[in-house]
Amino acid sequence: MEAPKYFSLFLAVFFILAGTFVHADKREEPVDVIIALDKSSSMIEEIDAVKEYVRTAIIDQLLIPGDFITVVTFYGKTQIPISAFLKTNEEKDNLSAAISRIDADGLYTDIGNALDVLAAELEKQSDSGRKKYLLLITDGKQEAPPESKYYSPDGSFNHEFLANTRIIQMKGWKIHVLGIGTEQAARELAEELSGKYSEVSSEPTSEELAAKTEDFLGRVDLVEPPLISRLTAQGKGKISLTLASQGYEKRESIQLIISSILLSISSKEEKNILTGEYQVDLEPEEAKEIKIPIQVPDPPGKGEYQGTLEFLFASEEGFLPAVMPVSFEVRAGCRIWLILAGGLILLILLTAAIIWAVRAGKKTKIRFRLEIEGENIIKKEEIFMAREGKLLFIDQAEQTITISAKRTIHSLAKLSVFKNLLRMSILKRECFPRLRDVPADVRGFTFQVRLKNGSYLTAKLVAAEKS
Repeated sequence: MEAPKYFSLFLAVFFILAGTFVHADKREEPVDVIIALDKSSSMIEEIDAVKEYVRTAIIDQLLIPGDFITVVTFYGKTQIPISAFLKTNEEKDNLSAAISRIDADGLYTDIGNALDVLAAELEKQSDSGRKKYLLLITDGKQEAPPESKYYSPDGSFNHEFLANTRIIQMKGWKIHVLGIGTEQAARELAEELSGKYSEVSSEPTSEELAAKTEDFLGRVDLVEPPLISRLTAQGKGKISLTLASQGYEKRESIQLIISSILLSISSKEEKNILTGEYQVDLEPEEAKEIKIPIQVPDPPGKGEYQGTLEFLFASEEGFLPAVMPVSFEVRAGCRIWLILAGGLILLILLTAAIIWAVRAGKKTKIRFRLEIEGENIIKKEEIFMAREGKLLFIDQAEQTITISAKRTIHSLAKLSVFKNLLRMSILKRECFPRLRDVPADVRGFTFQVRLKNGSYLTAKLVAAEKS
């Protein structure tokens, strides 16, 4: 009998029925809503629309009595104008008045410090068992003042900031970042937080902001911790997950695309254990059990291990939490000790070497160039080699794109070889808004990429003959 499986599905159904989140006129279960609002001086033209959006779409329409709302405003410093339980609908007027008093008059933008304050504030509510939703609204990049521990000369996210985001990810916050304008750092922030990113115009209206967050309370959750099957000595196994969707009022289906599963053991480097992109389709208010094949590169020896899993998504939606502790076991390998004469051992080794060489020679290798079209010339880059079983990535660098062997936050798409075809999978759909279909073989395929500054770059992957 598969009792654990049926018990997991029972928990999932109960989880949905007990925790369904809908709009304020239907929802019954209280939640914690956190709004992190950029009030730096660069927001002076957008702040009125943002305040109107918070008053109408969040306070008036979303909140119900019993909800806990925290509003954090940040610039070079962080302030908390609102942190309270909503006891009655009549109290919404007081909350709206507090929002109206917010002005965009601060210097710098210290998002890291704002997240620190948020974490400390929410720690007071950590025993509530309630789901937490964070909405972060900003128009610019991290520009912490020199005295901040998050200061960096180029505005990048430093080690302290990344450590903070990992804690937030493990707590299972549903995070939505609204980026006003085309500032790339807001999108990178959403990626670091494993959150959803939506871009709005540089002069947004309250209605536009509301449209981008109509499924703010929609989420997909892990019903229970993931279970890794006992791995073979070669590192092969499966991860079992039970997912439950809830709160999606405006969606007919929810698509999740898992692009990577990173496993770290103790302090060792992270390893991607996902054998290929894995897609899950859920209907609203659905529970589903899935089993994902995995392969741990260079697996440790026989024994039990503890580590951390981090799921990365190529889709707009992901599940929560995206980072979690995990334990797993590795089986012992089978060792056959052969006691043969020296000549027989040499023959076996020689035969194995020949077979390996033949098999390695059969692996498909594709040589290609990345051609980037400029105003008057075509820039021909170096020749790259794509091999079956090895991934390459198209990365954005400054105002161009490059090919790299390692995925980073700047990776836009990945390249792989399958059945003598050079295939391209999109990682950041928003960077390819004009792309409709990707051919099975992208050699000779011309495509356009939207850069950080909003301009478009035309590129082509061209087959390269052996010299």
